[in-house]
Amino acid sequence: MRSARWWLGLAEGDLAGARALLSHEGCPPRLAAYLAHQAAEKALKAAVAVSGTDPARTHDLLGLRASAAAEVREALPAKALQLLGSVEVVGRYPERNSELIDQPGSDAIVADAAHVVEIICAVFETVAPAVGLVEAR
Repeated sequence: MRSARWWLGLAEGDLAGARALLSHEGCPPRLAAYLAHQAAEKALKAAVAVSGTDPARTHDLLGLRASAAAEVREALPAKALQLLGSVEVVGRYPERNSELIDQPGSDAIVADAAHVVEIICAVFETVAPAVGLVEAR
């Protein structure tokens, strides 16, 4: 089983990659959006793994949220995942409505993913310090 720390590290790396792609001229915005979805997905998998449960092999953000601790579900409304949840297929299969992910849309998607990662980190700081996910700042 992968640890919550491992999943959170992947989430932070994917988020950094999404942000870098946003500023890379000539890079299709859908790629940044896809990595943003991956960041949110892996952060949610960290939120599941922190309880000792192996997260499901899924890209379903709402399903992962439902498997996470109550503190995560309370801090992260399902509505916050709606836009991100719609990106996974479009990002992977650009022939399907890729025009929906333009630069401003991609900026919003990356911001939403950053919000998800921040919320999950904040929950870990308050409810799971013994797990050692968050280093002393």
